Amino acid sequence: LVVLAALGFLVVRGLGNATLYFRTADEAVAQKQQLGTKRFRIEGNVVAGTVRDAGHATAFNIESKGVVVPVSHQGDPPELFKPGIPVVLAALGFLVVRGLGNATLYFRTADEAVAQRQQLGTERFRIEGTVVDGTVKGMSNAVAFNIESKGVRVPVLHQGDPPELFKPNIPVVLEGHFQGDTFASDRIMVKHSEDYVAKHPSRVTVPPSTVP
Repeated sequence: LVVLAALGFLVVRGLGNATLYFRTADEAVAQKQQLGTKRFRIEGNVVAGTVRDAGHATAFNIESKGVVVPVSHQGDPPELFKPGIPVVLAALGFLVVRGLGNATLYFRTADEAVAQRQQLGTERFRIEGTVVDGTVKGMSNAVAFNIESKGVRVPVLHQGDPPELFKPNIPVVLEGHFQGDTFASDRIMVKHSEDYVAKHPSRVTVPPSTVP
């Protein structure tokens, strides 16, 4: 567990600051109204594929129980910081959580999304499934393909180029919304490791021979 705080150390400046609330990412999103603009600590796993340089800051997502929170960190993260590890963030200090309102993106597997299509409507959310072999079709500034979860397929139209690791038979997380029966995506996060599949066996079904 990596603890991130001001200047790279967890410094309790007086007992008044020792009363910071501690919440996991899913708890923080559920309690965002009560937390308001209060300073607090939030915990979650750094989501692979979301870490990016943003000038004088580092942007990434953390996740807890399927709930994802986007984070913007001012400055360089510590050496041990990397995707897949649990971290504790001091919100409004070393890291600034960018509006928990933006963190309330729903996370659904492909089969769950189809079952809840009416409730989801055109709301933006994250959907996960395995890229179906033989369905990937490149086009100008876009790529079309299907994802599958528990036998349920969802056609996808992604705007932009997919990441290098994108290919058939790997689990991916897409961000976007439904347009009719098609999921309109503008972000692809590749979830390709054996470790991920082992940790989330109920989310995706990947033949063992296809896991890189």
